[in-house]
Amino acid sequence: MIPPHLSYVLLSMQEEDKEKRQRNTQAELLAILMAILMWHDDLRGNSLLILTDSTAALENVKAGVSSHQQSRDIVAHIQFFAMI
Repeated sequence: MIPPHLSYVLLSMQEEDKEKRQRNTQAELLAILMAILMWHDDLRGNSLLILTDSTAALENVKAGVSSHQQSRDIVAHIQFFAMI
């Protein structure tokens, strides 16, 4: 189950509370974050290989940044939880 506050971020714009037109990149980033959160015990001490066909998601995670605020927030969480 995706926590309600993450579903809200994925499905609506934070600034205006409107439905998003495009959310594929955020969905792919959220999948990475959820994998880290759900399987943290199994991942501890191991490497995680993420395969994606999304250039945007790949570059966001590699660079640790994004031009979109919501993607930046998810990437920051990915980096934080990957480090701990």
